[in-house]
Amino acid sequence: MSLASLTISKAVDIKYVTVNCQTKKLVDLEKQARRLNQNLVASKLQASVKMSQRVDQRNHHKP
Repeated sequence: MSLASLTISKAVDIKYVTVNCQTKKLVDLEKQARRLNQNLVASKLQASVKMSQRVDQRNHHKP
C-alpha cells in the first residue's frame, strides 16, 4: 500500500467517524426535542384542566 492510499484511507476513516458522531448528536438532539415537546403538551393540558376547574369553582349557577 502506498503512502497516498494510506492517507486517503485514514481521511475516509476520520470522515466516517465524524459523520457517525454528528449523526449520534443529531439523534440525541431529536430525542431531547421530542421529550421537551411532550413535556410542553402535558403542561398545556394540565394548565387547561386547572383553568377549567377554576371556572367550575367560580360558577355558582351550575346545576
